[in-house]
Amino acid sequence: MKDDELRRGRALPDRAAGPLGAGTGEAEPGRGTMDPTRKLLKVFGVKVTDYEAKTDALLQRTTSGDADRVALLNEALELTADLDHWLREVNSHVLERQESVLTRLRQA
Repeated sequence: MKDDELRRGRALPDRAAGPLGAGTGEAEPGRGTMDPTRKLLKVFGVKVTDYEAKTDALLQRTTSGDADRVALLNEALELTADLDHWLREVNSHVLERQESVLTRLRQA
């Protein structure tokens, strides 16, 4: 994992724990273990709501008149790049699962 990804909160869920959907052994408060899918979707959900809140604030700052457009665009680009990263992670996770299921079914 890259240091840059860790700083930006892009640490990936542990997929090496076993087959997709298997428990990782990490406890979720009030529940048993959290599987990689739930963990990834939880992170993605937080990222989406965070993106919405922060971009709403950026849009509000554009109406204030004294906003630095370059700074706003840079913030928007960084937020969007981070969200895109997590969207790719979710897509990749789903596609890996689909491939695994279809391969197993073909071999059965």
